[in-house]
Amino acid sequence: IYHFVPTAGNACRLEWLTSNPLPGPKLWWRSREPKVPAQDRRLLESAQPWYDADGDGFERSVEGDVPTLLARRVIDLAQQGLWQDKRDTLPQRRVFRARI
Repeated sequence: IYHFVPTAGNACRLEWLTSNPLPGPKLWWRSREPKVPAQDRRLLESAQPWYDADGDGFERSVEGDVPTLLARRVIDLAQQGLWQDKRDTLPQRRVFRARI
């Protein structure tokens, strides 16, 4: 489980959680960054300058990301105090097939 803790407008701290079915301590600090979160961090850090410069206008995604991107737009409108006025401009509910 990834838990992102905002630390600034365009920065966050990643906390990486996993279950441990073995007996013993359930929480410990690692001296090195796990491989998958390290790859994700590099990807996110490489995209951040584009967000800082141009916002999310360049962003393209796959159908399965629609709910996440829509939630981001809803939060942005609410933060700007425009939710009531602009909510009809958002895509309406739809169902799509996703392979897992």
